Amino acid sequence: METIVGPPKHAGRARPPSAPQRTVHKTDSTKSERLKMIVRGAVQGVGFRPFVYRLAAELRLNGYVSNTAQGVLIEVEGARNLLKQFQWRIQTEKP
Repeated sequence: METIVGPPKHAGRARPPSAPQRTVHKTDSTKSERLKMIVRGAVQGVGFRPFVYRLAAELRLNGYVSNTAQGVLIEVEGARNLLKQFQWRIQTEKP
């Protein structure tokens, strides 16, 4: 399985309409951030998308997961520490 994670291409600049948007807003004393991942490999027919959904719900992250030609696209938003935990658990607990 290959995971690609990176900062938004247009951070701090105007974005073209089709570019994914990164939202940062304050909720109490924490910032909400967005994590985008593309997962490649054996993720079809093994319950990977339901696993991602359950993990995001458990960590109270918002977002979506979908199949693309490049792999499984995951975008989630939440506190930075929860996003790091989500990313680590995707890699260590995947079906």
